[in-house]
Amino acid sequence: GFKLSFIAFRNDEPTRKVLLDCHPPKGPHYHIDEAEFSFEWSGLEDAEKLFWQLVENEFGVLEEVLE
Repeated sequence: GFKLSFIAFRNDEPTRKVLLDCHPPKGPHYHIDEAEFSFEWSGLEDAEKLFWQLVENEFGVLEEVLE
């Protein structure tokens, strides 16, 4: 087994977040604010790609988010 966690949130509104994690017993899943969704594990690279897509969908263009 393994554990994995990626999180992104707004400094000006920290309750607004994207969290992608994997841990027993839930397995791979992500959170958008308080909602939770499962996803099928296909590898670390795909999980990281999914995380950044979710961040972009929630917060906008990545260049603006990372500034």
